[in-house]
Amino acid sequence: MRYLPFLCCFLSGLTLAQAATPTTPHLRKTGEATLLTPRSGAAVVLTEEAAYIIGGSNPSGTIGDIERIDLTTLKSSCVTEKIEGRRFPAAARLGRKLYVVGGLRLGVRPVLPVDTVEIFDLDTREVTRGKPLPTPRSGLGLAALGGKLYAIGGTQVQGPNRTQTNRVEVYDPVTDSWTDGPFMPTPRECEAVVVTGFILVPGGFASRRSLDAVELFIPGEQAWKRLPALSVPTSAAGVAVAGSHLYLFGNYDDRSQVLAYDLRTRQTQKLKVDFKPARHAAADALGSLLVVAGGSTAETGPDRSEVQFFEVAPP
Repeated sequence: MRYLPFLCCFLSGLTLAQAATPTTPHLRKTGEATLLTPRSGAAVVLTEEAAYIIGGSNPSGTIGDIERIDLTTLKSSCVTEKIEGRRFPAAARLGRKLYVVGGLRLGVRPVLPVDTVEIFDLDTREVTRGKPLPTPRSGLGLAALGGKLYAIGGTQVQGPNRTQTNRVEVYDPVTDSWTDGPFMPTPRECEAVVVTGFILVPGGFASRRSLDAVELFIPGEQAWKRLPALSVPTSAAGVAVAGSHLYLFGNYDDRSQVLAYDLRTRQTQKLKVDFKPARHAAADALGSLLVVAGGSTAETGPDRSEVQFFEVAPP
C-alpha cells in the first residue's frame, strides 16, 4: 500500500519487464498475537502503532467491535463495541480515522448486504456514521487514495438474486457524498490495495469460482488496465503490498497457499512461509510489516484467533 517508484513500468507495457525472472521475496514470520474474539470475514487496518481488527463473524454470529493489537506488546484490547456487527465489511484509513463500509448482516432473514458507513476516530475512539453506500454490498474492496475512498466490486442483491458487481463508488469525506467511478472490467468479490497512486485488484470470486484476473485503476486517466493474471485463481485471500510484491495469504480451496505477485515482472510465485492456513483472513501492510488477522480453517469453522505478523527482509 506504499510508494513504489518502479511501478511506472505497469503503464509502459515493456516486454522486457514481463519476460524478466521474478525475484523471490524474503518474507519471514516475526510473531503472533491473540484476538480476544476469534473471527473470520473481518477487516484489518495497520497503523504505525497498532493493528485494528474490525467486525467479522464466528459461529456465535456477527461481531460488532474493533480490537486493537499494540505493535510493541502484541496485546489485544477492545477499543469499541459500538460498530454494527457484519461479516465481510471493507475498511481503510484516511488520516486518523478508520472507515468501515458495507458488509453482510447475519442473524436476520433475508441475509442481505448493508449500506452502512461507520467512521472510527483513532484518537477519541468515537464512532460516527457517514452517508450510506449507494449500492449495499459485501465482500467489496475499499481503497483510500487522494483523500477519497473507492468502494470497488463486491456482492449485491438484484431482485431475488445475489450477483457480483464491477461497480465503483467514490466517497468524499469532506462533503460526505458518493459519486460513481469507472466500472472495473471484472465483476467480483475482491480486495483492493493502493500502490504508488494506483489501485490494484487481484483475484477474487464470481459465478461460483475463484478468479485469476489482476486489474489496475489509473486515477489520472479514470480508466482500468488489465495486467498479467495470477498463476493460480485465488479468492478468500488476505491481500497486502510490501516492498516490490503483492501478497495473497490463503485461498478458498487451498488455505495454506501464499502467493507473491512481483510488481515489476508481473509474475506469480508460491511461497513457503510459516503461515497458519486460513480462508477469509484479513491482511494489511505498512512499510515492510504485514499483518494477517483471523480467518476460518473450514467451511463452518473453527475461526482463528491468531493475528500473524510478517516482515519483508532485505535480500
